[in-house]
Amino acid sequence: MAALVVALGAGTGVEASAQTSTVGTDVRTAAPTALAVAPLFGFQPITPTRLYDSRSPSNKLATGSVRTVTAGGRAGIPTSGVGSVALNVTATQPTASGWLKVWPADQVAPATSTVNFARAATVANTVVVGVDSLERFSVGNYGGGSTHVVVDVTGWFPTGSGVTPVSPKRLLDTRGTSQIGPGQTRSLTVTGMGAGVPADAIAVALTMTATRSTAPSSWLTVYPSGSARPGTSSVNMSRGQTVANSLIATVGSAGAIQVYNASGSTDVIVDITGYLSPTSGYIPLTPVRIMDTRAPYGDYYRTGATYGDGWVGEMPAEFNVTQARKGSTAKVPFGPAAAVTNVTVTGSYAGGYLTVWPAEQPAPASSTVNYGAGQTVANGAIVGSPLGGIQARTAADGVTHVIVDVSGYFPVDGVGLTLTVPRFKAYANGEDRIAVLFCAPAGSPAMNRASLLATLNGTVRPYFEWLSRNRYVQTFTDVGAPVLTSPSSESCLDASSTRPQAAGREAALNVFYQANAFGASGLAGPGYARSGTATYPSNLRDGVVTSTTLAKQGEPEPFFDVVDHELGHMLSWRHSYWDDGTFDEYNNAVDLMSRGHLGAAGQGAPDATLAVNRLMAGWIDPPEVRVHKVSGTTESVAPVGVSGTQLIAVPSGRAGKFVAIDARVRTGYDQYLDKEGVTVHLVEMWQPFIGDYPDIRLSQAVGPGSSLNHVIAPGQSLTLGPLKITVGAKAASGTFPVTVVGTTYDFPSLQGSAAAGAARPSDAPGVTTGIRPPAVWE
Repeated sequence: MAALVVALGAGTGVEASAQTSTVGTDVRTAAPTALAVAPLFGFQPITPTRLYDSRSPSNKLATGSVRTVTAGGRAGIPTSGVGSVALNVTATQPTASGWLKVWPADQVAPATSTVNFARAATVANTVVVGVDSLERFSVGNYGGGSTHVVVDVTGWFPTGSGVTPVSPKRLLDTRGTSQIGPGQTRSLTVTGMGAGVPADAIAVALTMTATRSTAPSSWLTVYPSGSARPGTSSVNMSRGQTVANSLIATVGSAGAIQVYNASGSTDVIVDITGYLSPTSGYIPLTPVRIMDTRAPYGDYYRTGATYGDGWVGEMPAEFNVTQARKGSTAKVPFGPAAAVTNVTVTGSYAGGYLTVWPAEQPAPASSTVNYGAGQTVANGAIVGSPLGGIQARTAADGVTHVIVDVSGYFPVDGVGLTLTVPRFKAYANGEDRIAVLFCAPAGSPAMNRASLLATLNGTVRPYFEWLSRNRYVQTFTDVGAPVLTSPSSESCLDASSTRPQAAGREAALNVFYQANAFGASGLAGPGYARSGTATYPSNLRDGVVTSTTLAKQGEPEPFFDVVDHELGHMLSWRHSYWDDGTFDEYNNAVDLMSRGHLGAAGQGAPDATLAVNRLMAGWIDPPEVRVHKVSGTTESVAPVGVSGTQLIAVPSGRAGKFVAIDARVRTGYDQYLDKEGVTVHLVEMWQPFIGDYPDIRLSQAVGPGSSLNHVIAPGQSLTLGPLKITVGAKAASGTFPVTVVGTTYDFPSLQGSAAAGAARPSDAPGVTTGIRPPAVWE
C-alpha cells in the first residue's frame, strides 16, 4: 500500500402481505451468534489527537532520520480493519530547507514529498497514508538540516473503502517542458497513465506543487475536464515560492482534470497517490466556494463572532457547507458526514495558525493552516460536518480572512440518500454498552433480574446481530433495582440518573414490573423518553419497557417485538405508518418500528426493519444500494442475510425524498411475515432550518394502513404515480428481480401529516387481548 497525500483534517496547533408461515426455528429462543464486527464505509472522523511530537521531549529529526508511529489502538482507532489514516503533518523550526515524506511502515520511502519547508518556517500539510499490518506509518526528514515534526490524526478509512492507494507517480512536471502562463489552462489525464487508476475513478488524490512563479501572487485552480472553471483555488503562491498542497480532485470527461494558473507563469508538478471509485462512498463535486470572509457579512456566515466585514478571530465562527450563498443554490446537497475542503488564510495581520473542526464539537487544540503575517496559505482538510456545519477560529489574538472551498463529501450513509444525526448513528456500529435498571412499585413481586438480563443478552442481542450482519452488538449490564414510591414508567426512567454504576455506558434501558400478562409497552429514544429530571445518560439514549416484553407471565410469550422496537428508537429509528387521520402510527405490517406481522402466529416475535433504517445505521454499504436512473431496468434485490442489492431508491427530484424498494422473505426473524416479496415505501427527510436536526417520515407507498398493498409478491406489479414496479419469481438464493418503468416520482409531501403532527403519548398500556400489543411510541 502506497502513501497518499489528500486533502484532510485539522492537526494539532503549532505555536507562531396475507398468510402466515411457521418455517424454521423460533427465533425468540435462538442462541447468540458469534460477533465479528464488520468495518464501516467511508471516512471515520475522530477528535483530532496528537500521535507524535518531536519537541516533547526534544528530539529533532536529522537529515535521513525516520520515525515509526503506531496509530491502531490510539485515539479511538480500531486495532484491526484500518486501511489508512488521515494525518496533519507539520514541520517546525527546521535549520535548512527540505521536505518530509510519510509512508506505510512496511514499505520503502516513496519518491514524492508530503511537506516542503524552508529554513525556520512552520509548514503543515495533510496526508492519508496506508498503514502496515500493525497499523503503523513512517515519517522521514529529507533535506539539508534537522527539523521538529508534529503528527496529528483526524480520522481513518476502513480497509477497502475511501481512498485506494497507488504507487506514487508523477503525471506532470513543467520544469522539463514549459511553464503554465497567465490565464492558461493545462489539461491532464489522470486515469490509466500507468498509475493503476481505473477508467471509472470518480476522483483522484494528488499532491500539487507550484514553483518558480513569476507573479507577486497567483493561484492554481484544479477542476474536472468538461466543467466550467469555478471561482475556487487549490494552491496559492507568491513569486519564487515553492508551495505544495494536497487535494482530492474530481475526474472529468475523458478521465482528465484541468489546471488553471491565474497570474504570471509558474512551473507545476502533479503527483498522483490514490483514487476513489464509484463505490467508495464519496460524492465528487466541481469545487464550490462555501465561505469567504472577504465578502459582505451574511454571504457565508451561519453564526459566530464577527470582526469588521467578516474576519475570523479567536472566537469560533460557524459555517454550513450545505448553505446557499446569496443568489445561488447549495452545492453540497444533502447529508454530508465529512466535507473535503481546501482552507485558505489570507490578509492576516500577524503570523499564527487557524483551526477548522466539526460543528457541535468543542474546539481541539489543533491547527489546519500555519501562516506568517500577510501570507496567503492553503491546506486541505476533510472536516466532519454534523448537519452540514464546520467551525473555524484563529490562535489567541489572531484575526484573518478565511476562504473555504469544497471539492466533494462523504455522505453519512455512503450514498447521499439520507441525513442522520452522527452522534446517534455512531452507536449503531461496534459494541453498545447498555445499563439495565429494574424498577418495581412497592409491594410488587421480585423480578428475576438474572433471568431477565440473560434474556436480553441471549435473545434480544442476537436479533440485532442478525439485522446488522454482526456490525452491532449490545452488552446489557444490571446496575440496580430501586423500589419506586411512584409506580410509573417515568419514575423508572428518572431513577436511572441516580445509579453511578451506569456511568460510562452508551445507553440506559429500564425494565418496569408489569402485573398484566398482556400489558407489554415501552417508550424510548434519544431525548424523547423523559420529561422528568433525569440526567443520565448524557447522550439521552434511554428507554423503559415492561417486564412482559422479556418474561413469560401466564398465557402469552414474551413480547420481544416491543423491546426490540424500543431499542430501535435508541438508534434514532422512527415509526413507519400510513397516515389515515386516526393518529395511528402502528399500521405497517412489515416493520419492527410499526405493528409488524398481522396474524396471531409468532405473537411477540419481531420482524425485520426497513432497509432505510439499516442504511442509516451503517449496516448497508454503498455498493448494496442502487439509485434508479434508467426506465425499464431490472435489478435483483436481496433480503437481510443474502448478499446483493439491499435497496433500490427511486428519486423524487429533491434530496432526501425517494421511493425505497427492498426484499423480504419468510426466513429467520421474518418467518412470520404475512406475505413475502418486495416492499415499497415512501421516504422523506428534511431540516426545518439549515443546521437543525433532521426529521423523517416513512410511509407505506399505498394504503390503507394495516394492509399489505405495498408488498409486491412474485408475478405482481404496483403502479405508483408515474412508476410501474414489477417483481419476478424468487431465485433460489432468495433474491427477487425487480423492474422499474419510469425514472422518478415526486410524491405528495409527507410533512405536516395529521398523525405526524399529533400529540404523542408519553406512555400507554398494551392491549389486553391475546394479540400482541402495538409497540408504543418513544
